[in-house]
Amino acid sequence: MKDTIRNSLVDYFSRGWVTLPVRVVINPDTGKKEYTEGLLPWRGKKKRFSRDFSLKQLEKLGVRANGVVVFTGHNSNLLVIDVDSDTPEVTLRDLGITVPENTVRASTPRGGRHFYFTHPKKLAGTTLAHIGGKAVDIRGARGFITAPPTEISGKGKYFWIVSPDQGIIQPPPAKLIQLIRRHNRIKRIPPKAAYVSSGIKPIGGKSLSQLSSKQQEIFFKRLENARKAIVGQRSSKDYCVLDWVVRIGMEKEEAWEYVKDIGKFRERGRDYFEQTYNAVARKSIKP
Repeated sequence: MKDTIRNSLVDYFSRGWVTLPVRVVINPDTGKKEYTEGLLPWRGKKKRFSRDFSLKQLEKLGVRANGVVVFTGHNSNLLVIDVDSDTPEVTLRDLGITVPENTVRASTPRGGRHFYFTHPKKLAGTTLAHIGGKAVDIRGARGFITAPPTEISGKGKYFWIVSPDQGIIQPPPAKLIQLIRRHNRIKRIPPKAAYVSSGIKPIGGKSLSQLSSKQQEIFFKRLENARKAIVGQRSSKDYCVLDWVVRIGMEKEEAWEYVKDIGKFRERGRDYFEQTYNAVARKSIKP
């Protein structure tokens, strides 16, 4: 596996893709991927890693390495559509998006698809979740994607359906650009009047991609702490996550997408999220 990962890292860097080797596992409690080694210190960074740096990281991980992440956005000139569906092409067509047959694409262990496109130079806010209410995420600025030949024990492999050698990485469909722009317009800061009756301070509407690298790093660290919290500590760790969300002005709906499968948010759902969020927001109001 290590040699296969090494060959992929060399190949991806030759294409201008910024990549790192990682250790990725499935959390038995949430059923979600966790990058236990290789990724966290660099998540959300703008730095361009060299091929030699990435290969040195592989040597540090050794046989523990079982995957590769590719950083999307301007660093690699990549924008990737992540469709978590058994019928990904149908899901995209429901959104009005048609993907050319020669588009580079990979299969995920669950049967979803990653469609690879070039990243538009003047388009901001390109790392988004649940576009159009569908199981469609966009990986762009300051994002990343798990790429072949990643193989997760008990889950399966990522593999190319149309490899970079076979297909074309072309500009994204015009309809996708429209949806991204519309999504970002919806996420603008809400008017203060909307908060008057509840007494909750408006905290802003920044998407993850609009936060600084340091803010993102702290956000993901608090998420990780909440994910690992034991019984008796979960409420406080959940609170810490939303406390940071409020302090940095992160958009509420995007925060929900990140926390909904973690801690008590997963058990108690949206009502618990709203209660915790409102408690944090009220506390942030200065007397």
